Amino acid sequence: MRHWSWILTAMAIIALAVVIYPLVQTQKRLRLVQTELNRANEQVVQAKAGAAELERVVANLKTELDAATMARTELQGNLEEANSDVEQPCRASPPYFSAKTSIATSA
Repeated sequence: MRHWSWILTAMAIIALAVVIYPLVQTQKRLRLVQTELNRANEQVVQAKAGAAELERVVANLKTELDAATMARTELQGNLEEANSDVEQPCRASPPYFSAKTSIATSA
């Protein structure tokens, strides 16, 4: 009878080892996957922060571009106005001639 109890105990230990070993291996794999998941989550957070920073930079650059475009448009208008003034033929005497003329005639 004692042999049977030893045999049953040995079989129970073997069965327990057969069940526990895969559980331990699965738990190790689960920890590894959890560590990788945590790293991936950290990378996602960093990527989102980087994307937000890039969005701010793009918004600032668009603002600068709009300001530069407005300044260019204003300068272009000024240039066109100056060119128009230069291209117009002289229809009247320049103001300094008329002032001299009126000074000369009144004296």
